Formats: sequence, C-alpha cells, structure tokens
Amino acid sequence: MVLSSYPALTVLAVLRSVMALQAASKPGIEAPVRAPQLIKGIKADAESCKIDYGESSIYLRKSSDDYLIRWEATEPRDMSAYFWINDDDTMAVRFMDSDRARKDNGPSVDMQEKYARVYPFAPLINTIKQAFQSGMMALLVLPLIHCGPYPKPQRFGDISEKTKFITVQLPRNADGLLASPSTFTAPPGCSPDVRILVENYCVSGTFDVKTTVNLNINLNVFDVEIPNKKVVVGLQTTLDEGDATTITGSTGGCATMLKETLVVTACTSGGGKGKYDSALSAYVSDIGLSGHLKLDLGTESTTEHDFALPGYVYAGDDFDMGMVASAFNSSGDPKVSGINATFLTIMDTLNASLFDWRVYTGLTVDIWDYPQPVLHREVDFINTVIHLV
Repeated sequence: MVLSSYPALTVLAVLRSVMALQAASKPGIEAPVRAPQLIKGIKADAESCKIDYGESSIYLRKSSDDYLIRWEATEPRDMSAYFWINDDDTMAVRFMDSDRARKDNGPSVDMQEKYARVYPFAPLINTIKQAFQSGMMALLVLPLIHCGPYPKPQRFGDISEKTKFITVQLPRNADGLLASPSTFTAPPGCSPDVRILVENYCVSGTFDVKTTVNLNINLNVFDVEIPNKKVVVGLQTTLDEGDATTITGSTGGCATMLKETLVVTACTSGGGKGKYDSALSAYVSDIGLSGHLKLDLGTESTTEHDFALPGYVYAGDDFDMGMVASAFNSSGDPKVSGINATFLTIMDTLNASLFDWRVYTGLTVDIWDYPQPVLHREVDFINTVIHLV
C-alpha cells in the first residue's frame, strides 16, 4: 500500500478496476441506475452512531478533539472513506480502494467543497457536528436516513451522467443477418484515418463470422491541430464459441489531445502477438502508454512532466475482452513546482457482450508552479458507451 500526501494538491483519482465496470444491459443500453439500499440497523449512543446497509456502513464518532465520519463497503470490493473534523476547523480525509490509498488535508470548507461531488455526505458535516455538540443523536441519524441510502462513490472513469451513449447500425444482408465481414465506425460517419467530425476520436472495427469469430477493433484518437495525426490502441482476437484463442495488440503514433494552458500529449507502443496469462485467465498483449504534460502560464518558466506506464489488451472467455492503460504520477515540491496526475484509457466489452463497448480516456491533474495558483483539471477526452445493433 502506498500513501501519498500533498496538502490541498492531491488528486482524488482512485483507479477503476477493469474487471469491475458497472455493466449496461443489452439490447437497450442505459446509464446505470442506483439500486435502493435498505438500512439493516442503527446503533447509537451519546458519542457515536453507525448505520448498517449490509454491504456498506456509515459510522460517526466524537472524541475530545475531533469528529470522525467513516464510510466503508465490501462490495464490489473493499473501499472506505474517512473524514476527520478537527477543532481548529481543518479536516483530514483518507480514501482507500483495495490496495490503493490517498490522503489529503486542509481547511474544512475547502475539503467539503472538494469532495462533496464524490462523497455526498460531506455537506452534512455541519449538521453532524451540531448533533454531536448538542448530544442529540436523533439529529444525526435523521439527516442520514433522509439523505440516504448512499450510492457507492463514483470513481475516475466510471459511467456517469456525462457519458454519451451511441448506437451504431451494423450492415446486414437481405435476410437481416449480420453481414460477414462487417465493418463499423463510431461515432457513425467517422474515419479512422482523419478527423472529419467534431469528436476527436473514431472507434473502427471488423467482425468476420465463420466457424469462429474474428474481431479487430481500434481506438483512434486525433491530434487537436493536425487532422490526420493520431494515436492508436486496439486488439485483434479469434473467438471460438465466445472464448478467445489468440490476441494481438495494435499500437502506434502520438497525438496532442489538449492544447490550452495545459498541454497533453499521449503515445502508444508495444503490442503484437500476445500469450495466455493464467493469472488473468485471458490472452494478453502488453502495450505501453506514455506522454507529456506541460503547464504553460505565459511566464518565463513552465512546468513539464513525462509519464509512462505499461498497459495491456486482453481477451478471455465469454466475450470478455478489452484494454486498460493507466498512469499515476506525483512529483515535485509544493513550494516550487510539481504535478499530481492520473491518465486513464479504457476500451472494454460491457457485460461480456461483443456488441456493447465502454470507451474512456481521461485525465485528472493538479499542476503548479509556485507561487502561481494551483491548476486543477479533470478532462474527459472520450467518455462513451457504444451499442452495436
């Protein structure tokens, strides 16, 4: 477990697990809807309160010099969030997701605002504090019940209200059967070779259905200034009754994906014919994700940072396949310059359906050049679900 702390600068970016995506159902894909959670029990005394939802719980406790709010869950895996509210109106927070952890601290007002979107009980802190001070635990329990049950925290890269859902019509023959080979692009009308639409990307693929299914799918992301310059990542696989028998990774190129105050360039490399990985129960081809981040404030100095981390494309059983590449970097001096950044790109089947794909590329970053203000950005370059019909 690695803990990193840069007060008021740390990026909250718990990486999603490729095997734990929230799935949308086929044939009609819809954004995930939060299922109601029933309260299993409430335990309270003069100094503490715990609300149990079964797979998750919320615990609140008062001590001599602070107040603790703790959220814990066991499904889909072990996760937790801790808020310590100190008497000096500062707050410390800690988030854990399996073997990953982040911690942060700062003025209570700043912390509440910073994390309210991800952890919705943060705005209740003042009410909770008043309940503790009054000794009336009912004031604590009632607002929690009123605002609950709580959703699981949204992680970087998850399907959300910002996700765009695209339906693509596959070519079919006169009998209405899927043509073979069958090619497609998404968004509809895009080109894998040059940017011709508003969208800065094009997913291109081919199905060839015989005694086995041969699938080739690529994510092409275009440069913001040069329409025919792109970075590519994809896979080729052969499926026998839904189970992969081969994998080949496709990579290449570099593209500037953002060019504003913050400049982001990404490249891919590696790939080629992969092999079976017993740990993942899938065929795997290793790929490389690298790039460059630059903060240009229009002054004599700029802050720049290179990032690189291995990723992979994979194909397993029951149409489970895709790719994941992510990089988290934290470096620099809070009193000089530095960066905290997470870059993530995903292209996976949803619900083990060959016709439903989750495609995401995004960046969350805090970058600074002291004494200039910290620049915080969360950028979704691609945030879509593709449904093939």
